[in-house]
Amino acid sequence: MRALVTGATGLVGSHVCERLLADGWTVRALVREPARAARLAAAGVALARGDTTDDEAFARAAAGCDVVFHAAAAITPRGGWEAFRVPNVQGTAAAVAAARAAGARLLHVSSVAVYGGRARYESAGPVGEELAAAPLADEEHYARSKRESEALVLDAHRRGVAWATAIRPCVVYGRRDRQFVPRLARLLRFGVAPLVGG
Repeated sequence: MRALVTGATGLVGSHVCERLLADGWTVRALVREPARAARLAAAGVALARGDTTDDEAFARAAAGCDVVFHAAAAITPRGGWEAFRVPNVQGTAAAVAAARAAGARLLHVSSVAVYGGRARYESAGPVGEELAAAPLADEEHYARSKRESEALVLDAHRRGVAWATAIRPCVVYGRRDRQFVPRLARLLRFGVAPLVGG
């Protein structure tokens, strides 16, 4: 099996690459800066230079692949709505087009943010796919961009454009995390330690 992974230098994408390699897949990563992906190349990942918003580069990288794992996303950029929309929504549209052109399946890494900030925490029980998405405030740029990008993926599947699905992880942290753990570390410097689960 041959896979293309976006976001391969990030937390989720790097672990997807490792797992695919361990399972015997041939793995290619779409990367903006090959120098930042030296660890991936050393592990056996083929690097395709490009950006997720470059339709042609994305299509070239996906050519010959069986599955596209789309884990690239802007999580905390500065610059307002456009800073989220371009990489997340436009990048996902390019992922759909690239998967379609390659005849590949598409797995899009979405987020529980699509439910809305309060809905996922105020649910009476476990949050599942059946939970209705709450209205989003204008300033909830990340949530809006993930909701719109996920809608593109699911609509493409419904219309038969490509076999596509989305997963909705919650906070992801661990080795190579550049988002959650640094925030937690800043809190600890102030003597505050959140207790997860009590």
